[in-house]
Amino acid sequence: SLTDGNGGLVFLKTLVAEYIYQKYGVKVPQGNGVLDRLEEPDPAELEDSFFKYAGKYPLSRKDTDAYSIRGAREIDGFRTNTTFILDVQQVRTLAKAQGVTVTAYLTAALISAVDRLQKEQIPNPAKHKPVKIFVPVNLRSIFPSKTLRNFILYTIPGVETKFGDYSFEELCQSVQHQMKLQITPRRMAAIIAANVSSEKNLLIRAAPLPLKNIVMSGVYNAVGERKSCFSFSNLGVSKMPPEFETYVDRLDFVLGTGKFQRYNTSLITYKGKMMFNITRNTSKPLLERHLYEVLRERGVHVLSESNTRE
Repeated sequence: SLTDGNGGLVFLKTLVAEYIYQKYGVKVPQGNGVLDRLEEPDPAELEDSFFKYAGKYPLSRKDTDAYSIRGAREIDGFRTNTTFILDVQQVRTLAKAQGVTVTAYLTAALISAVDRLQKEQIPNPAKHKPVKIFVPVNLRSIFPSKTLRNFILYTIPGVETKFGDYSFEELCQSVQHQMKLQITPRRMAAIIAANVSSEKNLLIRAAPLPLKNIVMSGVYNAVGERKSCFSFSNLGVSKMPPEFETYVDRLDFVLGTGKFQRYNTSLITYKGKMMFNITRNTSKPLLERHLYEVLRERGVHVLSESNTRE
């Protein structure tokens, strides 16, 4: 379930509740994401909802390649995580002023930052590629599923920057409309159908695991990370059970980097603060500076923390 942020939070809360009971004898009641480990699992929690809600016809995976951030990797595999701590009320107010969601607002900020970085790294506009952000979507808000297994898909909003410059307001509206068009039950069902079709293929199912790994690795290398610059995963507002909320000051949601991509970004909101985490495997903070500037230009107060070696 840790591959799915929502299932991962349920696991985390249940684990903490059990620790409190074993350590201090304090029983945390069910609810607010806490399950009773002694109960028999609800069959709905174990359901593979991808098979249940797959559409009849698959959606084509064809799409344009996105800009890939350049930069020397850390030689020893070190990952730098920078956290931008934002005030949730301020960001909500700014997003509302643009008529968009918080996710759309911050995705637009990321697109603006990557656009600036691409212009810095590639001065010739004719060689620019689209700037697109991979945004995971919790399908439980679209389909009536209670599964604790992985049940997320994605939307990939972006812009073709070589056609000209975009104002931040234009980016906000573009991202908002793209996400509304892409996040629909029918489209998500078609994407699910494309994903599960290979699992239903009898020839693939009969193939030995080593061969499957080779084939899947080849497919991933060909298209897996080329269609977006990186991910931005927003887990939204998280609440803890009252029994131990006073002991939890902060939550962070941190993603690792991809196989080829230099960055990944994620967000979680808790107790009025947004923890905007930016993870990179490059030795220099290429994206962070531009993102900081974009947010500050909008008037967003940013408190920054990092484990950087510099």
